[in-house]
Amino acid sequence: MKINLATDSRIFCSNCSVEFPAPEIAGFAGGAGYGDTGLFGNQMASVVRLDDASFRVYLTRRLWFSDRTTRMDIGYIDTPAIAVWPDIKTNFTQLRLTGLPEGCSCSQPYVIRRDNRFELFFWVHGAGMIRYVKCASENGIDFRIINLDNPCLYHPCDQAIRTDSSSDGFLTVKDHLRQAKTAISNELKQKISNDATTVYFDADAGIYVMFSVLLLRSDMAPERRVDYDNAANWLRVIHRRTSCDGIEWSGPEIVLLPEAGERADLQFYVLQQLKQDDRLCGLAGYYPVHDQVMDLEPMVSRDGGCNWIRNQRPWRLRDRIPGCDWPVQMLFPGGMIEAGGWIWMVATAFNSQHNQGGKLEPREYRQESIVMRQRCDRWAGLINQSGHGEIITGPLQYEQFRLETEAHEKVEVSLLSPYGNELIVCGRVAADGAIVFLDGSDSIYTGEWVRMKLRFDTTVYNLKSVN
Repeated sequence: MKINLATDSRIFCSNCSVEFPAPEIAGFAGGAGYGDTGLFGNQMASVVRLDDASFRVYLTRRLWFSDRTTRMDIGYIDTPAIAVWPDIKTNFTQLRLTGLPEGCSCSQPYVIRRDNRFELFFWVHGAGMIRYVKCASENGIDFRIINLDNPCLYHPCDQAIRTDSSSDGFLTVKDHLRQAKTAISNELKQKISNDATTVYFDADAGIYVMFSVLLLRSDMAPERRVDYDNAANWLRVIHRRTSCDGIEWSGPEIVLLPEAGERADLQFYVLQQLKQDDRLCGLAGYYPVHDQVMDLEPMVSRDGGCNWIRNQRPWRLRDRIPGCDWPVQMLFPGGMIEAGGWIWMVATAFNSQHNQGGKLEPREYRQESIVMRQRCDRWAGLINQSGHGEIITGPLQYEQFRLETEAHEKVEVSLLSPYGNELIVCGRVAADGAIVFLDGSDSIYTGEWVRMKLRFDTTVYNLKSVN
């Protein structure tokens, strides 16, 4: 039995708040990329484990040209270790895509591995199209596009739905843009999204879950508009969709937008995710538009991403990267994967601000991948505020538990009846996390229904059965 204290809906909390400890930064991986020879990024993409326990990192390669145009394709590198990659530029291998129209660019290769198959989702750019499609593969390299003509999503500039130029500022690839019609059906409107998308398969529920960007009109909230953003007409928020087959998707449901009291220019650019235990760990692109920079905000969900628990504080990592001697302006969340008791995260670092896309000389663009990790048991916890924090669990059948905490000596434990009557006080947490009571006085309650009360001046993460 394991109880994640930050997400268990039966927990009663007093004088505490959710806490997301900053990750350990392993450093840069794979070498630097430049606009004239190739920028290689794992942003809005994935990392998968292969049969030999090595890892495959999927990447977008972007080239900038002197006329300010750009091209993108997608590929991968294989690496025996998640934290140390071979040089990307010399080891990058392009994916082979059957059904991709000639001359099209591709971006954001999100690959899911399940049932010994690989499923790829990515954005197609070109020939009048900006759309999100699904592909199938046996080896994770040779993919067949399944739904180019009936895609998962349309960008508002796709030829099937583009009605005017109000969204063109989002694009760096503007091949053959054309106005399709003056009005579109509600069915097509339901499929509109900006191109910053992630997908996972929830094996417990048997469904695909997608997180992407819904665009809200900025004239509905003019205090949030920033005129020098590349898409000042729109405000970016995160929406969620589900699907049984990864092809036909539900309509969008907004699940992440700024809350009261947060800065007015805040937008959410992307939401990356990882299913872990009974919760969903999330990492959002935290985009204060006035500053044109991007940080990473951690969050967690207990219901598959319909509702997110946040502390409204991004990890401020851009100035804390070991060995970095250049200014990091943006960090985009990339693949997340669990391995060896750690949640590993990739982030793509850029030296340019968001509205500088297409405005610099090709060689001026620099991009590198950063690998970070957080212990699986410490993604989200509860921290005391001023004074002692206190939590009371829901009723549980008592057994020996361990507590994951930052400081075991700063926690007191009591046992209560299911009704809240105090049974035993003065329990403590040993150095190995074991919860112990004087003279083993708790043994008489083994198998009985009780509640546990924790009083603490530290961060507590989870309770886990010893056996």
